[in-house]
Amino acid sequence: MNESNEWQQQPPQSPPNPERGPNTEPPWGASGSVPLPPGYRHDYEMPQRSKRSKLLAGLFAFFIPGTGHMYLGLMAKGVVIMLFLALNICGVVFVANENSNNVLTIVLLSLLLPIIYFYNIFDAVQSAEAVNERIAAGPAYPYGPGWNGRANGRDADPRAVPALSIVLLAAGGAILLGMANIRWLFHSAGSMIGALILIGAGAVLWLWERRGHPGGKE
Repeated sequence: MNESNEWQQQPPQSPPNPERGPNTEPPWGASGSVPLPPGYRHDYEMPQRSKRSKLLAGLFAFFIPGTGHMYLGLMAKGVVIMLFLALNICGVVFVANENSNNVLTIVLLSLLLPIIYFYNIFDAVQSAEAVNERIAAGPAYPYGPGWNGRANGRDADPRAVPALSIVLLAAGGAILLGMANIRWLFHSAGSMIGALILIGAGAVLWLWERRGHPGGKE
């Protein structure tokens, strides 16, 4: 009898409101923002990345092709542009030394130089705008710091150059040089120095970027 009396004295419960959810708490925060998943701090602020200058990106690409993309954080594209330009210069010198009568091949290879150069400039300027849009958009959710001080759930750093790709490129270059007659390389010291300057400038800029942002993150 006592249990039946207690059950009758309990106030009736109203059915859940579909707009408010099964709980009494509102599904959205007081400010109308999207609620964070469990375990995330509400007071955490993501570090703000500084926008990239289109002028600096264009100037870097104008003076040293490939460095404009490295300034924007597009390391792989910058290295590829440097390699294409260096290989094109070496190709022109090789054809001119081995077969100077093949004028058509020399002209075609020479025309690739301005194409790569101007593509490098215009693509660097356009990529600066795309990078700034991604910086302004930010991540979908603010992630708290992880065990090493970096944010949890962040994607891999797009600027990081995979070590495997460097090893494969070096191995392929060594095989090609071993199979080909490389005497012409020693007679074209000017082209070799130019290619080394391009690669060295890209490496210096990459190291400078990583020094300015410890851990490769911004």
